[in-house]
Amino acid sequence: MTQGAVVALALATTLDADAARRLHDFDGLDEAGIERAVTTLWQQRQGNRELPWHLQRLDAAAWVTIAPDRARIHALAAADEQEEAELLDRLHSVLSDAALVAAWDGDRTWPLLRARAARHGRALPWLWPAADSHSSLMGVTAAICPAGSSPASPPLREWAALLGAPMLSARASADCQQEALDTAHALLALQVARANCSPTEAQACRSALARA
Repeated sequence: MTQGAVVALALATTLDADAARRLHDFDGLDEAGIERAVTTLWQQRQGNRELPWHLQRLDAAAWVTIAPDRARIHALAAADEQEEAELLDRLHSVLSDAALVAAWDGDRTWPLLRARAARHGRALPWLWPAADSHSSLMGVTAAICPAGSSPASPPLREWAALLGAPMLSARASADCQQEALDTAHALLALQVARANCSPTEAQACRSALARA
């Protein structure tokens, strides 16, 4: 197992309705109406309905900390901008010293976190590794397919289910927690394939997650 904490991270976002109101003439629309208007506008501009970074707000974060023969899942929610800033501070305290932080889709996760850190004036220097240092950030799909995103990349839930990741109960399961758990299983399989973790260590971590 890699020395130091290994973390599988997942984020959930929602429309930043206040930002959309400030930038566009959406007076009289409720949040659902604003979201429909923004996604329609962005589809016209960019050809897809994914919200740009500056119109997304962190709604929740979940992460799994992995160490030899133990693993734990954690989650935080953010109901407004103040809580989002506090969530970023919490992530900084948890992740700044991690040996490895992995997300299923790092190409989406890291830019989003950088944008929200800049938006709130939060210092998250580990998100900008120096050019001459080894980055502790990993996108799992990019690690499997280094040449770029593969059109054959599977949905995370399907891949994780094949690796033995359980479906969380409705009581325990925000989508964000499920994604963090699934990412942890995908990361463990990848670490074994790269000889960074023994099969025995990986199975011990999976068993710990099943009890969490």
